[in-house]
Amino acid sequence: MLQAGIIGLGRIGIGFISDPNRGLASTHVGSYKLVDGVELISACDSNPAVLYQDCKELRLLNLYQDMAEMMWDGCGDLEIISICTPPDQHLACVQAAVAGGARAIFLEKPIADTYETGQHIVELCERKGVALLVDHQRRFSPLHRAASGYVLTGKMGRIQGGWAWYTAGLFNSGTHLINLLSLYLGNAYWVRGRPSVNPSWKEDDPNIDALVRFMSGPEITIHGFDHKHYADFGFTIWGTEGKLETTNNGMGLLYWEARESAVFSGYNELYPASLPVRGVKETDRLIPLGIEMLRDYLEEETPLDVSGRDALATLKVLEAIKLSATKGGVICLDPLEQSPGQATPS
Repeated sequence: MLQAGIIGLGRIGIGFISDPNRGLASTHVGSYKLVDGVELISACDSNPAVLYQDCKELRLLNLYQDMAEMMWDGCGDLEIISICTPPDQHLACVQAAVAGGARAIFLEKPIADTYETGQHIVELCERKGVALLVDHQRRFSPLHRAASGYVLTGKMGRIQGGWAWYTAGLFNSGTHLINLLSLYLGNAYWVRGRPSVNPSWKEDDPNIDALVRFMSGPEITIHGFDHKHYADFGFTIWGTEGKLETTNNGMGLLYWEARESAVFSGYNELYPASLPVRGVKETDRLIPLGIEMLRDYLEEETPLDVSGRDALATLKVLEAIKLSATKGGVICLDPLEQSPGQATPS
């Protein structure tokens, strides 16, 4: 039985568990209860009021205000550490987890508050042989993994373009969107950003609209919307053989195939069709899937094909979009290094 600890008991750490519409799988604390072979035994938060709230899930854990003390008491037995603190605290938390003997880290998104800090995190984990998984949840979905393979292997034809949307801030929800698009389309080539007319949830994380060109060819237009009216998230991409669109805030998928028009002779049209991938279903139990990935990596040496490098590339795109929106112009991205370039005049 693998043992785990968690640093940070905010919304994604444990807070959402009190929402009857979300349930255990919406938080790290709850998700560990849903995964066989892993036991969450310790939790840490600097706020004592959070630690000692009336919560049955916390009463079963060893509680700490200091993460180094938690790792020290674990004496190397805490093999998986979830880190659910704000991004500017991620590096210190990762350093404490690595120093305390963690073999795997499940880190909340975005990977860090800056690209350079994210690089330090990735390089530290690689140097110490610690598995690093960042919680871009939809990347864990068997449905998205299968459908993205269908797209990337050209079975939907050449991708002609698309549009995508999110609410509640570029670095909050936008990070999920950019990461998901990269799963389907690969690395970004250049970006152009502009401030959105729609407000975000926080002043320091605005909505930013963008045009993103991917190395695979297509350009995707991205819009940020006002979350106060409703939450919405997803994309539509058009291939020469069909169209793919997300549903249920990016959890599900719909497909249209191109075939001969029943109305216009000599033309094709798009018609609703079954998803072209079989044996996979939509699920919202995504955090548990991430924990299962780490468990299987540690116990069965199953390759971990989702990495901190994916999350670092996502942060690079986010920073480039923000820089472009601030200074204007197009920002070209090194497809290999995937670090922000310089703005060029429009």
